[in-house]
Amino acid sequence: MKEKVSKIYDKLSRFESNKGKSKPYPIHKSLKFTSPHVDNLYQWLSKEINLPENSSILDAGCGVGYGTMYLSTTFKSKAIGISLSNNEIDRANAFAEEQNRTNVLFQVQSYDDPFEERFDLIVAIESLKHSFDLKSSITNLHDHLKEDGSLIIIEDLWCGSTITKLEDQLMKDWALKKLYKYEDYLPSNHSCETRRIDLTDLVTQQSSFLKELFYKMLLMIHRNDKASMKSITRGGLALEQLYKKNLMSYEAIICKKSHLQ
Repeated sequence: MKEKVSKIYDKLSRFESNKGKSKPYPIHKSLKFTSPHVDNLYQWLSKEINLPENSSILDAGCGVGYGTMYLSTTFKSKAIGISLSNNEIDRANAFAEEQNRTNVLFQVQSYDDPFEERFDLIVAIESLKHSFDLKSSITNLHDHLKEDGSLIIIEDLWCGSTITKLEDQLMKDWALKKLYKYEDYLPSNHSCETRRIDLTDLVTQQSSFLKELFYKMLLMIHRNDKASMKSITRGGLALEQLYKKNLMSYEAIICKKSHLQ
């Protein structure tokens, strides 16, 4: 399963690279913010939390490093970004080197693996959906929080009750074991303060014409890898349909570790 996820994000990273992106960029779905000076989730997130300088941050599912470097700069803290994708980590390290960033570290690692330190803040944006054992993944991340540290998860949450062809297509194309609901993301056997923020209204939906145009562009760029790109794009279309049917919500879950532990 992890190998499949790694291949998906390797392909997406190469696609973005072929588009000529020369700077790090946020890896998350298209969102429409109404607040001034907020263009992506990391900027929104920095206004939702308080974090003292010289904290330690883990970006679990860091993409090409945009969020890791943004949070590190904003909170004047050291940060580690991890991904299963070798291609994403290579690009993140290249971006960090270009910007002479010495307070960030990027490495190929799973959020299920043990870490050598504990963190004041752990963020997982659209990455935990790929977990093969979500409770175990959440427990591992929570265990690596410092006292009063926060785990912030932002994800697509399934609101349905029965798996249909759309859900099945999404799971197949995006290498998902299952579709998780809100309660699945709550730490078990842990004392924590939890805050839930619904961001569904920020999710933008493209017209079928734009989606078709985007799909054709993918095939033109990846003629030698049509099957893979078709699968990834088809999964995105299935997810959009689930949102249109109100079977998905986009939410932030903020869990603050209790100091009593």
